[in-house]
Amino acid sequence: MKKKSIIYSVISFIVIGFSGCNWLDVEPESSFTDDKYWQTEAHFNAFNVGLHSLIRDYSYNYFLLGEPRANLYNEVTPFGGEATQGVERLTYNTLNKENPGISNFADLYRPINQLSLMIDKTLATDLLPEIDRNYYLGQAYGLRAYLYFHLLRSWGDVVLHLHGTDGADLDFYNLSKAASPATEVLAQIKEDIKSSETAFGNDISFKQGRHYWSLPATLMLKGDVYLWSGKQMGGGASDYQTAKSALEKVQTADVALLDDFESVFAYTN
Repeated sequence: MKKKSIIYSVISFIVIGFSGCNWLDVEPESSFTDDKYWQTEAHFNAFNVGLHSLIRDYSYNYFLLGEPRANLYNEVTPFGGEATQGVERLTYNTLNKENPGISNFADLYRPINQLSLMIDKTLATDLLPEIDRNYYLGQAYGLRAYLYFHLLRSWGDVVLHLHGTDGADLDFYNLSKAASPATEVLAQIKEDIKSSETAFGNDISFKQGRHYWSLPATLMLKGDVYLWSGKQMGGGASDYQTAKSALEKVQTADVALLDDFESVFAYTN
């Protein structure tokens, strides 16, 4: 009995002693929670690198939203006996509710949310040098316009999600949001392109390498968007001229046309 009393006393002493130690009252350090992130220049740079990696993860979806829906692939019979994975429905135009070819808006709202989060955090910070801050914004606005352009061409009316969330501030009782008309989606794409151009300024360089978004990439996208809106959404000659001006400006960057168009896509190039 006496031994038990001694043990209980020791335990009580330890508990009381530790509860009064200030050195235990420390904030956990982590680079993964939102309230601990966005505290240094390195955090912004790492997030930007991660964004470009994330967006490349969806490259096959970009492909499915593009060329397979044209007449370039009018013969998709497997040559090795493997299953077709339903890709032939795109070229044969036999898509239906059960076989949409691609679903959930190609999963593009995940990178869109991350891009919107990057824009919000970069606009709100004073940690970054102005030149870096503007370059990150130029990239994020340009990439968001690029993703929404894919959604616009395939679905028309889609939800505009322009502010990022890490999930902590979600209202689970009010998650539904009406899709915006295609005209508003197009207007937002053009606004993002304009914001990207403004942020980049006259920096026509490939500062982080050609595998990162840049002002020339935004200008190429602008040419594509305005050519498409000129024909498909009634923009006409005015949009065509805007596209021409954007593509002509690309020539001021360190780029050139190749003599052989096929070599643009060659794996050996």
